Amino acid sequence: MKTKIIFILCAILLLTSCGAKDACLDKWGSYNETTKQCEFSEKENTNTSDKNAIFGSWELSKIEEKGKEIPVKRKQDFVLTIDAQGFSSSTDCNTLMWQLTTNNTKISFGDIAGTMMACENSQENLYAEYLRNVESFSLKNTELTLKTKNGVKLIFQKKKSAKIEQKPIDANGNETNEKIQKEIKKVEVKEEQKR
Repeated sequence: MKTKIIFILCAILLLTSCGAKDACLDKWGSYNETTKQCEFSEKENTNTSDKNAIFGSWELSKIEEKGKEIPVKRKQDFVLTIDAQGFSSSTDCNTLMWQLTTNNTKISFGDIAGTMMACENSQENLYAEYLRNVESFSLKNTELTLKTKNGVKLIFQKKKSAKIEQKPIDANGNETNEKIQKEIKKVEVKEEQKR
C-alpha cells in the first residue's frame, strides 16, 4: 500500500514538474534534470534561425550612444512586446505598434503606428526614432539588445511573466494539491515512526 501511494505521488510530482522545465526553456535556459534548476550560459544566443527567441515582453533597461547612457526618465513604461504578428510597445505616453521583419540577426521595425495622446516631456518620439533605425539584435541570457544604424543600443531585459501555479487534478477534475500534501505527510510520519 505504501509503495503504491509513493508511486502515485511520484508520478503526480513528475507530471507537474514539466511546467518548470517548459518555463526554463521559454527563457532560453537549459533545464538540468539532476538539480531541477534552470541554467543560463553567458554566451550570446547565436541560433538566429529561431526567430521565436525574441518573442515575449521586454522592459527597457537602458539606451546607450557611443558608450554613454542616455537618460530615460520612466524606463519602466517602455515595454516592447514581440510576437508572430509584429510588435507593440508601451511608452511613457502612447502605445506603438506595427509589423517587423527578422532575418538571422537583422531586424527591422519599419513604419510605426501608434495611439495619439499628447504628453508633456515624453521621450516617446526619441524612442520611436531609435526603433525605426534598428537594424540588428543580439540575445544574451535574458537581455535583448537592439542596435541602430548609428550605433545606438536599446537594451531590454526579459519581462518576468506572472508565475502560474500548476496544481495537479484528480480523475474528477478536482485540485488535489492539498490531498497530495496530506498523503506525503502521512507517509513521512509513518517512515519516521519506523526509524
